[in-house]
Amino acid sequence: MTTSGVNWLAPRKPWLGVVLSLLFTGMGQVYCGRLRKGLILLAVSTVCPALAMSPLWAGPHPGILSASAVLLAVAVIVDAYAAIDAYLLARKFRSAYVLQRCNRGAVYAILIVAAMVVPMAYGAAYGSIVASERPAFRMVTDAMSPTIIRGDRIMLDLWARVLLPPRRGDVAVFRPAGKRTYHVVSRIVGLPGDSVEVRDGRLWINDAALEQSPLEHGDPAAALAPPGCRAVWESNGEKRYRIAVSEDPAKHFTLGRTVVPEGHIFILGDNRDAAGKDQAVGFFPLNELRGRITFLYLPARDWSRLGPL
Repeated sequence: MTTSGVNWLAPRKPWLGVVLSLLFTGMGQVYCGRLRKGLILLAVSTVCPALAMSPLWAGPHPGILSASAVLLAVAVIVDAYAAIDAYLLARKFRSAYVLQRCNRGAVYAILIVAAMVVPMAYGAAYGSIVASERPAFRMVTDAMSPTIIRGDRIMLDLWARVLLPPRRGDVAVFRPAGKRTYHVVSRIVGLPGDSVEVRDGRLWINDAALEQSPLEHGDPAAALAPPGCRAVWESNGEKRYRIAVSEDPAKHFTLGRTVVPEGHIFILGDNRDAAGKDQAVGFFPLNELRGRITFLYLPARDWSRLGPL
């Protein structure tokens, strides 16, 4: 035994090892002289929840939610293991323990600060990125009625632009170049190389009119169609969705046959006869696609519409 002020006999208390571990994962191991093990447990316990929560801001993509659940489960298991391991280590040294360099007060202070500051800094940095991306929107036009009406609050799946190619029928968000605060919410109806035409209240893709069918009795979308319009089902590729078409043929939106150029998609609002007025129709470059709208989290009317779109 030395007189350096660092190494002397100091039995460990199992209850204190558990308390330290519960307060800051890995601290119980440091208390028992296992600095490297404690740092690893502290890192895993800190990083896993941060990584698990981050994608949730980007939209409820099923694959991402599953990965987040796994990461949270790992964090819980690591926390439980750390507490049990700290108890067993402290029991091993409850008769006698030679203090290590890691048992200095300064070391504990540094680890505690790191355990608190690192997640906060990560959250602030990620939050600023998310804020700039704006994953949630409030609809301010009727261009997508009856699917999304004015006042609805919707969630953007930012991962869709990475994990999934654009598809006909997707409701997407676009940000025109040079306009950071301006976004367009509309439906993708044509892909590169498709021909698009609108006439007689019908959408034509590659010279074939898309199928329309009446709504089922009691469908709430019937009451969400704008005045003077009727809501019907439209089928486009693998998607089936509701649109609104004017009862007056003279008010039908028309568009001559055009071909979608490479690197672009064609969008058209579900409120067909108002699409032109709300700028929810036309070509958009694929690099201006921000993601898909997948979730209606706060309906302006009729709470039965809450949920996935």
